[in-house]
Amino acid sequence: MIELIGMIGAICFALSGIPQAVKSIIDGHSNGISHGTIWLWLVGEFAMLSYAFGKYSNDLILIINYLANFFVVAVIAFYKYKPKKERA
Repeated sequence: MIELIGMIGAICFALSGIPQAVKSIIDGHSNGISHGTIWLWLVGEFAMLSYAFGKYSNDLILIINYLANFFVVAVIAFYKYKPKKERA
């Protein structure tokens, strides 16, 4: 039962940034998110992904979770630093 609760938490955590990533794509920017939030999130996800690869390399669900989180924050960071106006 505790593994199920952990899996639900991991899935929710992995999906939690998707609404913001979609909003950033639609709006063409991530202006409402601070630089500090983006950098702490990116560094945190990279560190946890490195940790998961090193310690739990056989736990595919954990690896996918951190990869998904890293991808989502990378999309948000992209639109923070390269909004549509600048790319046009």
